[in-house]
Amino acid sequence: MKISSRLSLAYALLVTVFVIVAVFIFYRYYYAQIYDEGKENLVQISDTVMAQVDSHLNTLDQVTIDVMTGSSFSIAWNHWLTDERTYADTATLRRRLVDAYKNRSNIRRVAIYNLDGEYICTGTAEPEQEAVRERAQNLINNYNMNQATSRVYLGQTEDFWDDSRGVTVVTEIKPIKNADTVITGFIEVQQNVFYMDEVCAATINGSEVGVAVLMDDTDEYFYSSMGRDEEYMERLAQISNQYSRIRQTKDEMIAIAPSNYFSCRTIVVVQKSVLNAAVNQVLKGIILVAFIMIVLNAVFCRIITRVIMKPLNSLVRHMEKIDIHNFGEKVLIRAKSPETDILVNSFERMAKRLQEALERQKKMELVQNKALFDALQSVMGPHFLYNSLGGIANMCEQGENEEAADACYSLTEILRYAADYEVTEVTIGDEMDNLKSYLSIMKSRYRQRLEYEIHMDDECKYLLIPKLTYQPLAENAIKFSLIERETVVIKISTTCSNGKVTVEVADNGCGISEEAAEKIRKRLKEFSEEEVALYTSAKVQFGGMGLGGTLIRLSLFYGDSFWYELNPENKEGGTSILFGFDR
Repeated sequence: MKISSRLSLAYALLVTVFVIVAVFIFYRYYYAQIYDEGKENLVQISDTVMAQVDSHLNTLDQVTIDVMTGSSFSIAWNHWLTDERTYADTATLRRRLVDAYKNRSNIRRVAIYNLDGEYICTGTAEPEQEAVRERAQNLINNYNMNQATSRVYLGQTEDFWDDSRGVTVVTEIKPIKNADTVITGFIEVQQNVFYMDEVCAATINGSEVGVAVLMDDTDEYFYSSMGRDEEYMERLAQISNQYSRIRQTKDEMIAIAPSNYFSCRTIVVVQKSVLNAAVNQVLKGIILVAFIMIVLNAVFCRIITRVIMKPLNSLVRHMEKIDIHNFGEKVLIRAKSPETDILVNSFERMAKRLQEALERQKKMELVQNKALFDALQSVMGPHFLYNSLGGIANMCEQGENEEAADACYSLTEILRYAADYEVTEVTIGDEMDNLKSYLSIMKSRYRQRLEYEIHMDDECKYLLIPKLTYQPLAENAIKFSLIERETVVIKISTTCSNGKVTVEVADNGCGISEEAAEKIRKRLKEFSEEEVALYTSAKVQFGGMGLGGTLIRLSLFYGDSFWYELNPENKEGGTSILFGFDR
């Protein structure tokens, strides 16, 4: 038997033994882990449900507070209780009810009623006065309503006020007391029970768990999704009274979470068979994976030989020698399999792309540094500052203090934006803010001679773009258009459509000459074909931050997805600069 065959057989046997031992150990470990995770999940579910139940209870409570807070309710209610009640009293109380819940979509109804059964209710209400009176009397007889913070929560009952629809609700009821703390009526807030269904819907391992909310002060269930008999629910309440977050019975695991704000607790129940099912499922998966590993190992160990590994080892040795200086070296490896051939070719392509990216980054850094320097020099130049400050002084003399302050703020933002050398990539939204500051300065300087429009799709706001892309284009448009036009109109738009971004800068000036346009195209082409080794910073002296420099920076930044058009005569008679790139 060949050495390669002996090694393959020995490796296959070793792996098989290892897999069998690992399966046994993993199962024993995972059994305990799943059980512990099940308990942790149950505790987390109970805490989450309790927090959401607290939120719903707080909403019910807040509605009652909003209704009864303020002197207008107290005055209207006390007057409504007398024989001298008026329509205005009823209208005031009804308006308080509507205002308290109109912006809360999870509130179904708000009602107030006195001890004689007279009531005011939002929505459709059908009960007779006698039924309401009996409801008020039952609340006084069955619940302790004389405490300072007395209230009662009724769970999962048919809507008392409109039983024609068969709607199930949960309810909070508070007493309304006079200045002598004597109960004069009640306020009742309802919520559809399906909101509680959504809050209490939880699963473990794909199986639903039982959830109940028990009110401690009345020992009544506010909500329950378990649908068990009364004996079971009473036993569950007794278990939950014991001081422990997790309780276990023969067949169930129970988690209890007390409320931080209300006198209630959430009880979450899961069958132990659900946790055992997860363990059994994991065991089946482990056995299946182990069997597949053994079969694959037996099949493929034979072909993992020295002959197949040789070209891969050669590739690894070659990769260890690669650094930033020899990316371009050819990989001299004779591949003996398609996989090895793919790896070798992929590595060569990756090395080529990295080399191209480094060259492009070097160009981008040089051009960007030159562009930022030129922009800073431009905005810091005496001509720009003198004219801007002169315009601000003129506005101050004419009493236009607010306009002068805005111009100063805009000038400050421009100088700060251009002076930040460390940032070379910004969002289009940031560029728009800088452009608006620049155009604001120009507007304060040229007044009625300058008009501009700016449009940007919202989805373009956070896309990255080289810094100082828009300002030089707007600067060129204003500079050359003022020579020919009494009133200059600049329109700048940025739109997104079908995964592509399009930018247009249009003016009503004299239009760019074909000679100048061709010069820009030629310079951009020469620059894109220039080798990094032959490139010097002197070659970016093509007019500072003008059109050519901006297009070169964009082409380096976006690569092959970048395109541009120079329209020497648009419908306004001026120039339109269009460019775009993939999002």
